[in-house]
Amino acid sequence: MTLRAVRLRLASWHVAGATPAGWRRSVARWGAGLVALLLMAIALPGQARDNYLAEAGLLCDAGGRLGIAQARSAAYQAMPTVLAMGFVGDACWVRLRVRPPAGVDELVLRIRPAYLDDLQLYAPDAAAPGGWRVSQVGDHFSQALRERPGAVQNLMLHGLSGETTVFLRVRSSSNLQLHVEALTERDADDADNVQTAWFGIYLGVMLALLAWALVDYQASRDRVLAWFIPYQVTGMLYGAAVTGYLGWALPLHWSGHAGLLTSALVIAVPFFGILCNRALLQAHQPARWGLQLLGALLLLPVLEMLALLSGHAQPALAANAALVLLLGPLLFAISLTTRAQGAPPRWVLRLVYGLLALHLTAVVLPVLGLVEAAAWRLHIGLIQGLLTGMMIFALLQLRSRELLRSRQQALVALQVAQERAERERLEKEEKSRFMAMLTHELHSPMLVMRLAMAQMEGDAAGRTQALSRSNLHQALSDMEKLIDRCVQADRVEQIGQVAAREPLALSPLLHELVQATGQPERVALSPAPDVELRSDETLFRVVMGNLLDNALKYSPEGSTVQLRWHLQETGPAGPVRVLLRIANMPGRAGAPDPHRAFEKYYRSAGARVQRGTGLGLWLVRAISRHLGGDATLAIEGGQVVFQVELPGG
Repeated sequence: MTLRAVRLRLASWHVAGATPAGWRRSVARWGAGLVALLLMAIALPGQARDNYLAEAGLLCDAGGRLGIAQARSAAYQAMPTVLAMGFVGDACWVRLRVRPPAGVDELVLRIRPAYLDDLQLYAPDAAAPGGWRVSQVGDHFSQALRERPGAVQNLMLHGLSGETTVFLRVRSSSNLQLHVEALTERDADDADNVQTAWFGIYLGVMLALLAWALVDYQASRDRVLAWFIPYQVTGMLYGAAVTGYLGWALPLHWSGHAGLLTSALVIAVPFFGILCNRALLQAHQPARWGLQLLGALLLLPVLEMLALLSGHAQPALAANAALVLLLGPLLFAISLTTRAQGAPPRWVLRLVYGLLALHLTAVVLPVLGLVEAAAWRLHIGLIQGLLTGMMIFALLQLRSRELLRSRQQALVALQVAQERAERERLEKEEKSRFMAMLTHELHSPMLVMRLAMAQMEGDAAGRTQALSRSNLHQALSDMEKLIDRCVQADRVEQIGQVAAREPLALSPLLHELVQATGQPERVALSPAPDVELRSDETLFRVVMGNLLDNALKYSPEGSTVQLRWHLQETGPAGPVRVLLRIANMPGRAGAPDPHRAFEKYYRSAGARVQRGTGLGLWLVRAISRHLGGDATLAIEGGQVVFQVELPGG
């Protein structure tokens, strides 16, 4: 693999993220499993515990002017198990008749949801007959300072001697929902522990989704993920706030602002939700009106936040609930107008947004007081955060997978294009070098031919015609060798010439090649037994012809070139190899570089005084390897030694 390919492979890992796809699938599986477990637990009947609340009545106090004396004597109507009155500014009085079991003089009024602002309990005061003992809780009061601390609102009933009627005054700057239980302390502790366990599962799922988003964003820098991260953070904090755990974690001096913080989170969740979903839908090219409408709706949470900070919490939260009710069907309608497939596919997008619209409608209608609240509404903070988070996560997971596949395909295409460009560059450089070599080498013999012809034309007596003819023949011979080398190089590069692999008698073939050099007297053939070679005769002649020509050309004039050969057995059952060795003393050009001698077009600085193509030794090694052998060069005892290894017969 080339260095460029390695870099591209590393780049693909970075784009895919430091997070492997298997890790993301594991997060998705575990998250889905935990969500299913939590929703199943919420849907199933709760742990059996005795509720000692015998009767509950409701009285609306317009303007909140009634005191305990008037509330005690007023007429009450039956209150449902879960009260949902929407956004009302009135206070409510709840008359509770509790019937403790025998031997129990204390009960806990466990009141949900946790975000109710002000709860005042009026219980008969045993120490002052006809008087009332007043207890107060709410998210404006520190949970740590309550008589019975906890995430939910707890009020203690002391000194019970039998059936007792108490009064609860409720006021909320948010929507007014109420569920009351009268439990023994042990049962209240068990209920708190179960709720804390399920909140831990909820928090684990939300943190896992957040961790996935952070890791994936670090790798992809996806704009949709950039908005999903604050959406997930605010959603997680919203769930903790409406269940009371965020207020429980606040420092004492911040406890008075728990209600304001909860309301701010309620407004922040749809704001970041709009930004995240708008970015997700934009990639699918929806109708322009849809994106414009979503952009305009972003102004509403800003106005709601300003109203909240100016003391108008209830109108701000009512407007926010209406926004969420509108948002679900609107996102679904916009998804129906998408034109581009994108990631995820449009049918998945529409399915998820359809489910999201149904979910948000079911969540918000009881908040607005338009339908009665069911028991599952008590877990709305967890359910809403989980379902919306998981739905958007499902879309983003599919999107991330498709984008990753697209990036990998783009990387492969980029790699192919870069490799093609690199090949074209190398081919262009090689052609340029070849043309430079060819121009240079043809220039010399053509110059010789012009000089020889000029001599012949100017020599009327014919005294130098023989020398001129000799020069012409030599120049033509050099040009012929040049053309032969180029043709041989082309054949080797094309790999179109298949080796015949026929048995060859080595000794007579080498004698013939030596005679063809034109200087047979300079080549010393060492006596050796007759050896049979199994090779292609034409290609073998090219190898040995180039080596002999190289040795004679670059050795001192009149010096001897030694040619030896012998058999080499690689083992008892191994193949027989033939080693041919050509040695010569270096001439004026000096010894070639053993590391570069077989490179294409390579010629040492000293060798450039001789005509040559730089292809001969490259052909030797290329053809030797094509024949199943190899060629090497070494400097031994001041001699230049070429060795060719080929398969024996």
